[in-house]
Amino acid sequence: MIKSSHYSRSSYNSHKKPLAAFLALAIALSLLAALPVAAGASPTGPSMANFKLVNTYARGHFPDVDETQWYGYDVQQTVALAYQHGLMKGSDSGMFNPDGNVTVAEAITVAARVHNLYGGGTGVFVQGDPWYQVYADYALANQIIAARDFADYQRPATRAEMVYVFSRALPEEEFPERNTVTSLPDVDSNTPYSEFIILMYKAGILTGNDASGTFAPNTSINRAQAAAIISRVILPGKRTVGRSYPASEQVTVAKYDSVGDFCEGMAHVKLNGKLGFIDKTGKEVVPLKYDAVRDFCDGMAWVFSGGKGGFVDKEGNEVVPLIFDGSRDFCEGMARVTLDEKRGYVDMAGRLVVPAIYEASNDFQDGLAWVKLGDKVGYIDKTGKEVVPVIYDGSRDFIEGMARVTLGDKRGFVDMEGNLVIDTIYDDSFDFSEGFALVHVGDKRGFIDKTGAMIVPPVYDGARPFCDGMAWVQSEELGKGGFIDTTGALVVPLIYDGSRDYCEGMARITLDGKRGFVDKAGNEVVAPIYDGANDYADGLAWVQSDGKIGYIDKAGDVVVPIIYDGMRDFAEGMAIAWSGDKIGFVDTAGRLVVPTIYDAGNDYIGDLAWVKLGDKVGYIDKTGRVVLPIIYDGTRAFCDGMARITLDEKRGFIDEAGNLVVPPIYDAAADYCEGFTWVQLAGKKGFIDKAGVVVVPIIYDDVGEFHEGVAWVKLGDKYGFVDSAGNEVT
Repeated sequence: MIKSSHYSRSSYNSHKKPLAAFLALAIALSLLAALPVAAGASPTGPSMANFKLVNTYARGHFPDVDETQWYGYDVQQTVALAYQHGLMKGSDSGMFNPDGNVTVAEAITVAARVHNLYGGGTGVFVQGDPWYQVYADYALANQIIAARDFADYQRPATRAEMVYVFSRALPEEEFPERNTVTSLPDVDSNTPYSEFIILMYKAGILTGNDASGTFAPNTSINRAQAAAIISRVILPGKRTVGRSYPASEQVTVAKYDSVGDFCEGMAHVKLNGKLGFIDKTGKEVVPLKYDAVRDFCDGMAWVFSGGKGGFVDKEGNEVVPLIFDGSRDFCEGMARVTLDEKRGYVDMAGRLVVPAIYEASNDFQDGLAWVKLGDKVGYIDKTGKEVVPVIYDGSRDFIEGMARVTLGDKRGFVDMEGNLVIDTIYDDSFDFSEGFALVHVGDKRGFIDKTGAMIVPPVYDGARPFCDGMAWVQSEELGKGGFIDTTGALVVPLIYDGSRDYCEGMARITLDGKRGFVDKAGNEVVAPIYDGANDYADGLAWVQSDGKIGYIDKAGDVVVPIIYDGMRDFAEGMAIAWSGDKIGFVDTAGRLVVPTIYDAGNDYIGDLAWVKLGDKVGYIDKTGRVVLPIIYDGTRAFCDGMARITLDEKRGFIDEAGNLVVPPIYDAAADYCEGFTWVQLAGKKGFIDKAGVVVVPIIYDDVGEFHEGVAWVKLGDKYGFVDSAGNEVT
């Protein structure tokens, strides 16, 4: 623990030790002129989230910065990041001077800006004479430096001095330990500022000049190196993770030829042409001796060797012997197996409960399985008993406890006890819906209940199954249709040309090419006057008239004026509306909350929606306020609470509050899954968490997504696994 920690989040800028009395008055007077412009506290208090992009940087911004060098835009982007966040600037001539030495004054200037921005200030100071005095006074007042630390501010700073100043710009809790430091080659207790150097190595901000972690504390530091360090100070996602000093030889577990994702705590792996399974400790639970495998499902995995297959459990026991030609996974405790092109079933104890005698069969569902013997079908239970005799020419799945069966060219229904409840007397039938089945008698339609009673006589020429207690019926003679209820009463008269099913108690009807709506009492609530209409959703339905679209409520009143060229359905209380080729958003009260000024956009997810202006995208909230600046080249939908954004072919992420959590610094990235996403830099991949912190080092040639807290990784041509803490599964 560093004893001189100078502030905490709860007491930002508070002094644990008063300055010497002879300095107090001088400092107070100098601060009257030294306070930064608009440096008030953040409404949310000191936070790493206060570091925002304030400047725009493109390749070639500084003529003397080679963007292909390690610090350039095409590699680590350290100069760009320091400039974008307002921490380092160029000279009056527009140069950055990456190889130039950093002076003590420049180091203190950067530290002062970091400290001020962290606290919610602007990071902008009014310079005086000499130019650095305002920064030195601020640093002294906020205990970033002490009164007698530096006698000459204009000399080059040593690497140790710069680390000392930078480390005191933030509270110590912002530097959590992510690496192990036992010793460094050229830093010991006698090294100036050694405790601060060790702190920064442990936090992953310093990595050293070579593989051993050599620091060279007493040498000078150039501006490119300073930009790299300060970018790691303010961006935890740029810090290294999982290193040890001194470096020890790492034993990699990337040893398999191929792997699969974890499923039910197990992952299949392949080595030298053979497959087996490992658990999350890396133990090979199922020996690598099989020619093919499927993932575990319901505690069992299909394995195949020597042309035959069976099942193993999670302890590697061959529960179902390898004697079958094929299988499906277990379902309801039973697995369909194939032997000599016949189907049967095994249970989870490995017993062949149903002999392989059937030409075809399906998985068990609600205790029954469909089987075919010869050209006849029926249903068996889990003992193999024929519950529905295998005598029918066809059947469908059980729906609402009833299955349609066919004998010859007639249809009937059986229940789940195998009773032929409804004789096979109908020319056609549909599955039961809401307790009724639509049946055909000749060319007429009617409805029966589950006892077979004819509830609606077969007098209609057309009909649809019941939905929401109502069924559409048609008369060929009239050429019109209407709706009946479950008693068979004609509630909506046969006067309409067409309809859609009821939704939210309303059905869209068509008459003479116009659309309207009827309720379940048969009232024509909305007269058929519209050229187009859609179903009600959340009490509103869009309608079209004379090429324009709006929304009406269930009383038929226009809520959203019918003035727009296009509209989308409401999502999160907001709907996209087009005026010409521009879009905006209206709310459910019909107000145009977001003007139609954008070139493209998408539905709100939570409180945010992305919009496009020109060729750039950003995010707005439900008041239309721009939450994320419209400066990005692309975005993807939110996934696991995070949305990927692209800027100059680099990827970053925002959260659902619109905060830029992960700056666009990565060459590639995937969607978040289980709280993590893989990212790519310079051809290597690793993982970051939702704070942007690198949790799995970016050192792998390829990676998969996290599944059950574990992800596969590839080094060279071999595969292994890591957990979400970055630990390799061994």
